[in-house]
Amino acid sequence: MSFWHNPLIDRQFRLNQSTNSHWNLYDSHRQSVQDLITSVPHISSARLCVLGAGNCNDLDLNRLIRYFSEIHLVDLDSKALERGVSQQKLIKHKKIKLHGGIDVTGIFPTLKSWSSSKKTSTFLHHCIRQALNFTGLPFLGSFEITISTCLLTQIIDSIVFISSLKHPPMELLQALRIRHLRLLAELLVPDGVGLIVTDFSYVKENNQIATDSRSFLGVSPEDLYSLTVTDNVLSSMVQKSRIISPWLWRLNPKCTLKVGAVQFHRNPYSSKILSV
Repeated sequence: MSFWHNPLIDRQFRLNQSTNSHWNLYDSHRQSVQDLITSVPHISSARLCVLGAGNCNDLDLNRLIRYFSEIHLVDLDSKALERGVSQQKLIKHKKIKLHGGIDVTGIFPTLKSWSSSKKTSTFLHHCIRQALNFTGLPFLGSFEITISTCLLTQIIDSIVFISSLKHPPMELLQALRIRHLRLLAELLVPDGVGLIVTDFSYVKENNQIATDSRSFLGVSPEDLYSLTVTDNVLSSMVQKSRIISPWLWRLNPKCTLKVGAVQFHRNPYSSKILSV
C-alpha cells in the first residue's frame, strides 16, 4: 500500500516524531499499560498483537517478551516501529514481529481525497461502507491477547483534521469505532482477551477534566463498553466486557490526558464475522 502524498499519513508520521523522545515522560502510563496486559491470565505460548504501537513508548518490550512467545507490533509508521524497538535494543529479537505501513481503518487512501467538492452525503456514505466492510488483518493470524494503545483517538482526530467541518461526520466516526472494536475481536482466538486503551479527556492544571475537544468524540470507556453490548455483530463476538479504572498519561510537558480501557473476551462459540 502506498502512502505517498497522503496528508493524514504525513501528519501521523510528524506526530510520532514529536513524541519519540518521551520515554521517561511516559513511565507511569507505560506501567499502567504493562499491568493491564500482564494481568490477563494466559499460557506461555501466547501471542500478543498491539495495534498502534508507534514509537513503543507505552510498551516495555523487554518485560513483555518474558510473558509471550511472539509480540506483533502494528502501525502505519514503519520507521516509528523500528525506532521504538531499536531504542529498547530488541531490533533483531526473534519474538518481536514488526508490521509497518498498515492502515487498520481501510479508508485512509480514500480520505486523502476529501475536499470541499467531496463533502457530500454520497462520499460520506461511501466512506462509511468502506470502513464497515474493511476486510481486517487475517494475515496476522490469531492471538491470545490483542490491544489497541490509544489508537482510536488518533483515528477520530484524523477525521476531524481532514474533514475541516465544524460538526464532524458522526456516522463515519461511529462506523470507525465499531469496526476498530470488531477488528480487535476478530484477531482473537476463542476466549482470547481484547483490550482497548483510550485517552478520552484533557486534564487541566487544576486537575479538572476538559472534554470539549472534538478529537474525543465517542471514545470514553463508557462509550466503547456500550458498543460491545449494543452492536449486534460485536455483541455476538465478545462477552464479559468490563471497564478498567482510568489513569493519567503525561503526553508531553504541557499536556496530561485521562486514559481508561475496556476489556472483553472472544466468545468461544461465535464464528468469525468480519463486518456487515
